[in-house]
Amino acid sequence: MGIKNGDLIKWISHHNSFEASPDTVVGIDPVYRFGIVLEVSNVKTSAIVAHCFDCKNSRLVILDTDYDYVELVSENNNG
Repeated sequence: MGIKNGDLIKWISHHNSFEASPDTVVGIDPVYRFGIVLEVSNVKTSAIVAHCFDCKNSRLVILDTDYDYVELVSENNNG
């Protein structure tokens, strides 16, 4: 994934409800958060720091695209 500084992203913060089967529990009705990428790690490029627009408790979040569902909404084209 080519996420870079200044990109607008969204990620799944949590799920409003879950479905259970005899073997697994799966989240349904995901809740998304939106933010701007501030930093992408040089050591592990899947690790990013973003400024969250609609988070209540924290403004900076650390995400890892290896574990978190992160989607690029809009690219930064200003260089």
